[in-house]
Amino acid sequence: MIDSYKRDALWKTQLGNKIRLLMKICNTRWWSKAKALQTIFGSINYHENELYSILLVVLYTIPVSDDFDGRTSSDARSLLDTWTSYETLVLAFTFMAVFQHFTPVSNYLQTQGLDISQAFNIIRNAKKKVEQLYDSFAGIVSKVNKIIHTINGKDVLEETDIYIETEFPPTRQRKVKKMPGEECIDKSSTISQQGPSKKIEIDTYKMIINQITQSLNYRYTDYENTYRSFYYFDLHNFTELRNAENINSESFPTIQS
Repeated sequence: MIDSYKRDALWKTQLGNKIRLLMKICNTRWWSKAKALQTIFGSINYHENELYSILLVVLYTIPVSDDFDGRTSSDARSLLDTWTSYETLVLAFTFMAVFQHFTPVSNYLQTQGLDISQAFNIIRNAKKKVEQLYDSFAGIVSKVNKIIHTINGKDVLEETDIYIETEFPPTRQRKVKKMPGEECIDKSSTISQQGPSKKIEIDTYKMIINQITQSLNYRYTDYENTYRSFYYFDLHNFTELRNAENINSESFPTIQS
C-alpha cells in the first residue's frame, strides 16, 4: 500500500473513522491560512474541536511503525519536533490573533458591489485592533500555555512520550568582538540577557506586528483619499450625489494628480 494511503488510514483510525481533514493552505486565498490554523487548534480561545492532539499522535506513530518507509518516518519526526516547539505554537497563535481581525476584512473585500467607504472603515478598525496586539505578547503566551495544558490532559496522549515544550529554550548569547578601548553597547546582546522570551517578543512578535501595520499603511492608509474617490464613480451613488453638498471636493484633486 502506498504511504499516502497508510497515512490516511492512520489518521482516520485516530479520529475513530470520523471524516475530519486538515486544511491545505492556498497562497492566493487569505481565508485558507486562517482556516488551516483554526482546523488544527480550534478558535484562539476555545479548543473543543481541536485536531492538534490527533496530529501529534499521528506524527509520533509513523516513525515507530514498521509500515512506513524511512523518508516518511524522518519527515514525520521532523514535523513532530516542529509542532511541539513552544516557539511554533506562539507564532501560530500570533497569526491566529491577527487573522481573527482580518479574516472578516478579507471576506468583505471580496463582496460583490462593496461600499468603498465602508471597506475603509472596516480596514481602519481592524488596523487599530492589530496595533493593540503590539503590547499583547503576554496574552498570546497565556493562550499558548492554556492549550498546552489542555492537550497534555488528553487521554489520547497517555500511551505516548510526546513532550510539548512549555517555555522557550535558552538561546546562546552571541559575543561581539570589540576593539581595545571600545565602549559601544551591543543591543542584541542586551536583549538576549533578558531571556529567550523577551528576545522572541522583540525580534519576532513585535517585528510581525510592525510589518503588518506598515504593509497596511502602504497598501491602504497612504492612498485612502485616492481609493475613496472611486466612490463617486459608482453608479449606485449617482442619485445621492445629485446634491452637491455630499461631494467631497478634496477627492478630485487626488484623482487629477
